[in-house]
Amino acid sequence: MLAPRVHGGVAKMKVGIGALCRSLGLSIGMACLLAGPASAQDYPTRPIRLVVPHAEGSVVDGLMRILAPRLADGLGQTVGLENRTGRGGAEAAESVARAGADGHTLMIAGTSSHAIAPATRQRLGYHPVRDFTAIGQIGAAPMLLLATPALPVRSVAELIDYARAHPYAVSFASSGRTGLAHLAAEQFRLIAGINLQPVAYKSLALALPDLMTGQVSLIFEGVVPGLAHARSGALRPLAVTSEQPTPLAPGVPAIAEAALPNFAVVKWIGLVGPAGLPDKVRDRLQGELNRALRAEDVRQRFHDLGMEVRADGSDAFDLLIRREFWRWSKVAGKAGIGAE
Repeated sequence: MLAPRVHGGVAKMKVGIGALCRSLGLSIGMACLLAGPASAQDYPTRPIRLVVPHAEGSVVDGLMRILAPRLADGLGQTVGLENRTGRGGAEAAESVARAGADGHTLMIAGTSSHAIAPATRQRLGYHPVRDFTAIGQIGAAPMLLLATPALPVRSVAELIDYARAHPYAVSFASSGRTGLAHLAAEQFRLIAGINLQPVAYKSLALALPDLMTGQVSLIFEGVVPGLAHARSGALRPLAVTSEQPTPLAPGVPAIAEAALPNFAVVKWIGLVGPAGLPDKVRDRLQGELNRALRAEDVRQRFHDLGMEVRADGSDAFDLLIRREFWRWSKVAGKAGIGAE
């Protein structure tokens, strides 16, 4: 009589223990599932360091000083700028590549640091793709191709015809073989199949007097300063370097549209973190970045400084970095600009 009750009690105890274990297992599992989103929501846990490889007072620095407070509002933590120049942005990139991949150290990557420097410098402590997590593109700034009024051309097509008829008679201002203005001229020369002579200056600003008097023929210059010289009549705008005409330079045709379909050069910037940044942190940063870039005052400030807002996501920005690194490596190789 007792045996059935004992066995029944054991059976019930076994069932109770099994149910308890399953219940505990479910609770622990649910806790683990909840821990992931909670952790992502907790980010950031301290102020964010945003490394800017441009000097204070530069265009990119000015853009970040209006964008950083917007990011801080969304993230709930201070976003402090650290201006770190040197070696075309390489010093800034090296420091960020070595930082912890927790989203508290970020960088404004650009054409120089993540395309031109890796394509033209031999000793770098980072790889532009492998050592970073692309978060999102921020903007793109085309340049203007400007000619001295002494040059008898008024369009890109006329310039190409003139250069072919007068080999080595057309020159361009350069502030260094690894600068974007120089490489843009080299790509233009290669695609058009013409000869252009570089004339070196310590800065493009120092070349302007010689351009105005006809001692130098061409310059690839930023839209804002370039338009100022064009409106004064000191220089003649031939084309903009973006793939399509841009509202930044109303009425100026694109080189690709006017004569060379395969030509396009823009200076771009975007947000990156160290390699291995968790997806949820990257997505949070991308969302806050896109939100900040939608603000009308941010977009207007970008326009005023000669840059178009480009709120492209992480995948598109990663592809852009890869494509630009490959492109400038190819141009530098053909132009004989070897790794330093």
